[in-house]
Amino acid sequence: RGQVRPTLVTAGAYEIQATVPSVSPSNVFTFQVQPPPEILSISPASPFSASAVQTLQVAGTGFVPRLTVALTSPSSAPVPVVRNVTASTFDVDVTLPAGGAYRLQATNPGGGVGNAFAFTVQASPSIASILPASPPANPNAQAVQVIGGGFGASSVVTLTGPAGPVPV
Repeated sequence: RGQVRPTLVTAGAYEIQATVPSVSPSNVFTFQVQPPPEILSISPASPFSASAVQTLQVAGTGFVPRLTVALTSPSSAPVPVVRNVTASTFDVDVTLPAGGAYRLQATNPGGGVGNAFAFTVQASPSIASILPASPPANPNAQAVQVIGGGFGASSVVTLTGPAGPVPV
């Protein structure tokens, strides 16, 4: 029994053989070096923050069953749960409590550590106030400014009054 410490940079088939001077060489033993996992994308690409668990679909290469993931975030360390692992995809269930920069990194069993995939979590929409603060009753449409954050081009505003939904 012996140990060697090669640097196995390239994935693929390798052969190992032992030789002792003045003795016949050993048999040739072939083994595979697996590529590290590589995350190429997530879906949704820019998820929103939320206090509930969300599922991110991760796509890439080199994933194997029982892989683990590490997720770094701008706030607390979320605990991801990995499901449905194939060679090119897996799902991760996680709470994304705050907007900001996140990194997701997969590690295969045996230590194949992948790239740190960076993505942005968008802050959930939040309304702080409106202007005017108390708009007057008026049968004609009037401008009401919504003040807050987390709004995007795809944001939808709904308004409900005492008589039900109000067109906006």
